[in-house]
Amino acid sequence: MTWESAYRWYDDADNPSVVLGLVHEARRLAGERPSAPLVAAMCGKAWALTRLGRHAEAVEAIQQAADVFDRLPSRVAGVDPGWPGRGLWFDLSLVYTLAGDMKQAASAQDAAAAAFPVGHRTLTQVALHRAALQAQADPQQGVPEASQIVDGLPAERRDMRILSAARITLEVLPEDARESPAARELRELTSGS
Repeated sequence: MTWESAYRWYDDADNPSVVLGLVHEARRLAGERPSAPLVAAMCGKAWALTRLGRHAEAVEAIQQAADVFDRLPSRVAGVDPGWPGRGLWFDLSLVYTLAGDMKQAASAQDAAAAAFPVGHRTLTQVALHRAALQAQADPQQGVPEASQIVDGLPAERRDMRILSAARITLEVLPEDARESPAARELRELTSGS
């Protein structure tokens, strides 16, 4: 249920209230004892709040997930030893990027970039988070960076996760930059057609 809700956030056509219901059910099923499923469910809640534009609540939720993560046993049975940390850094990157917290987002992006193996598709998403962060402060740098990342990928790698991550740059743009030629180009690249 946690994974389903996470992947469904990438689909812009999905009903956010339905996905939020999945997030709440995943959180209920995860229980209260610190575990990888609990961290994943809490991160799912942070994603949900972020995608709904409730950034202060999302930051609070991701900080709670990080607190639970810190209480996990050093080795979580049945889970890839690196997964919980890598996943958490990715989620921190997403939440802090959309919340506009430059310092926390950059820190999470650096940690995520170091945690994933070279060539892992998540590194592309983190690079797109970094471009979005840059676009908030300097659209003339961040938007072309996001376009360059997407344009540099083979067509088969431009799936909904990548395109959704690239569209974050458009979401965070200052109002006066949303209709710039670079923003229109990125919008066209991420339209999925």
